[in-house]
Amino acid sequence: MIGIVKRQVFDIPLPKIEVTEHQAEVKYCECCNKTITAAFPAGVLAPVQYGEVIRSWSVYYQYQHFIPEDRLQQLFYDLYGIQLATATRTGYNRIAFDTLASFEESVLSAVKTAAVKNLDETGFRVAGKTQWLHVASTKTATYYHISPK
Repeated sequence: MIGIVKRQVFDIPLPKIEVTEHQAEVKYCECCNKTITAAFPAGVLAPVQYGEVIRSWSVYYQYQHFIPEDRLQQLFYDLYGIQLATATRTGYNRIAFDTLASFEESVLSAVKTAAVKNLDETGFRVAGKTQWLHVASTKTATYYHISPK
């Protein structure tokens, strides 16, 4: 053998849903005549639910890449074979909003206290009604606020 010639192919593996089953033991206490069930891990609230990664990707695709709701639903079905209901995605958005509330407050505070800031607004329509998108920014922070006209 004289040597080796190499060729590499980079590809993305096909997406696959991973299911993790959690089990909680149920015991009966003869002393107090009560049935006691062990706790599930934090965030495991229903017999069947989607996990944090699906929630994160849903919010990311919708808000970072502006994928409309109907196309987002189709994307999750095409890639993973799952049907994310509108109410489920709305719940994911609420969780993200609540989680980022303190970050939003810190951005607004940074913009308000900055010596130099840029301010702008533009109109756009939602469901046939004009809304205003207000933008306030500095070199390091940008704050957006939507209000009706």
